[in-house]
Amino acid sequence: LLVSPVSAVELPRTEEEAYSRYISEKIRVYNIPENVFLAIVKYESRFNPNAINWNCWYGKKSMSCKKEDRHKAWSVDCGLLQINYRGKSCPKWYFDIDVNISQGINLYLERGFQPWNASKNGWGHLVLDV
Repeated sequence: LLVSPVSAVELPRTEEEAYSRYISEKIRVYNIPENVFLAIVKYESRFNPNAINWNCWYGKKSMSCKKEDRHKAWSVDCGLLQINYRGKSCPKWYFDIDVNISQGINLYLERGFQPWNASKNGWGHLVLDV
């Protein structure tokens, strides 16, 4: 008796690959450029759903806080897509990947890639006139 092999679904090899697939499925229906959206996630959070970056004013320019200045933060960037929140700490729901991705989709639909312009030097080469 011969048994035919079962066709296997290829499982993601890394967490980054798993998140990439999941995000791709979520954004596909909105016609969001997948390569750019995923590059933003990679550049902003390195696919870390718990990523946090604090924003401080230095002179008249807002930039990432020095570690010792985090208590002076005027806002924080939270989760996979580094969704900005005014305050010193991220609301816990921003670390829920579905909420974070939905917030990112909404930001894109409202303003294109503008919310991530500060990091455009890391992903902007993928698109023109973003």
